[in-house]
Amino acid sequence: MFTIKRKNLNYIKPHFILFALLFLVTQTVFADYPSQSETVINDYAAIIEPAQRDKISRLVADLKQRQSIDAVVVTINSIHDYETGDKTIESFATNLFNRWQIGSQENNDAILLLVAIKDRKVRIEVGEDYGNKLNSAMQYVIDEHILPHFRENAYSEGIYQGVFMIAKLLTASEQDAQPNTSGTKFTNNDETWWGQSLSFITELLEDFKIQLVAAFSGLVVIWRSITSYLRYRRRQCPHCRITMERLNEQADDVYLEPGQQKEETLESVDYDIWKCKHCNYHALLRYNRFFSSVETCPHCHYKTVKVRRTTLSEPTYTSTGREKINKHCNHCSYRDEQILILPQRVHSSSGNSNGSSSGGGSSSGGGASGSW
Repeated sequence: MFTIKRKNLNYIKPHFILFALLFLVTQTVFADYPSQSETVINDYAAIIEPAQRDKISRLVADLKQRQSIDAVVVTINSIHDYETGDKTIESFATNLFNRWQIGSQENNDAILLLVAIKDRKVRIEVGEDYGNKLNSAMQYVIDEHILPHFRENAYSEGIYQGVFMIAKLLTASEQDAQPNTSGTKFTNNDETWWGQSLSFITELLEDFKIQLVAAFSGLVVIWRSITSYLRYRRRQCPHCRITMERLNEQADDVYLEPGQQKEETLESVDYDIWKCKHCNYHALLRYNRFFSSVETCPHCHYKTVKVRRTTLSEPTYTSTGREKINKHCNHCSYRDEQILILPQRVHSSSGNSNGSSSGGGSSSGGGASGSW
């Protein structure tokens, strides 16, 4: 029987422990976190609009210039897209903060705003020197200024308002920096001219947006009324000159071809059949669904092609991305698959040259989180 001498076990044990430690270190070092391609805004989920991107960059640049505080905004689809082993957005944010070494080692007062869009979670991670002192203030920013916009799918506006309030809190005096929990809006007696200007412009835009939405809603109602009248108005038989009858969805299938029936099933096209009871004349009218994602088939020419897009690799500021497009017709045998090259991302015109920079900063897990 094969045996191992005790002296051999003493030789193997330390080497096994060393191997295990090296394995754990390797797993930590090479965890698949996103790489930092920008110093301020790393919008991997592509949800920040250009206008807000420029305003966020200016806010962060001003915060850096006035208080020497670094801030970084990161958006991703999901923390589970990365093989990091993190189960929560809190651990993902802390490890990402430390991986990127946001801020400086001397001050450790940097801020990370992380949004995981598919997870529907947001996290504000703060530098180690803050400890837990800013937890309630950051929770206030999330609950009152970020999540209300996120619940309306206004992600870009929510991120901007979050950065604006973070900058406002960090540049206020210690007394003014306490979050207002009375239900009234946060005020800062030391607000600078740029803060007052931005608030005034924001109020004007909000008023204009309300008026624009009201005008657009009115136009939609008028447009729908006109199109409804044109579609359902009474029609006369061209032969008998009597009023025809519009058939219901079940009865009109008799007059539709299989491809047309499939179009109605996919809700890409709607058909109306008007029939004369006297001479059996019928008229077929076609109505396209404008917001349908179904395409027209190049073979059978019915609007029965469904398209599925799969992102193989996201574009970055240094490389292109790849997207696979699968098309299949639900009526005929048409199939097609293409690989689309996604262009490299382009830096904002305002740039981020005045933004934050990595300099050895770290976080011990302070901050706040929220979900919508």
